[in-house]
Amino acid sequence: MSLYRSMAKVMCSRMTAQAAAKNVVPWYQQKDDLSPIEVWWKDNGYPIWFKFVKGPYERFNYEREVSGLRGYGLMYDDTMNDKEPVIERALELLPPDLARTPPYL
Repeated sequence: MSLYRSMAKVMCSRMTAQAAAKNVVPWYQQKDDLSPIEVWWKDNGYPIWFKFVKGPYERFNYEREVSGLRGYGLMYDDTMNDKEPVIERALELLPPDLARTPPYL
């Protein structure tokens, strides 16, 4: 288990104990009130921004990175580090029939 994973376990156990004692609603479940400008942007501006600017830019960067990796015979998933906490947790959650150890371990 990595250092980050063990630190996260300790922090989560302490946070849940504190939250249970205070009966606090987590930040991601709190209702956020948007200003009229934010509501207009969310409804009218952002879809246009995403369709003509952000979406094509992200697609271009993805295609550029994938084409660079293809030159080395790699796929995008080959660049992921399995020692990162999120990836480590995802591998823990895999069922045993799908989980396999990489050949380099």
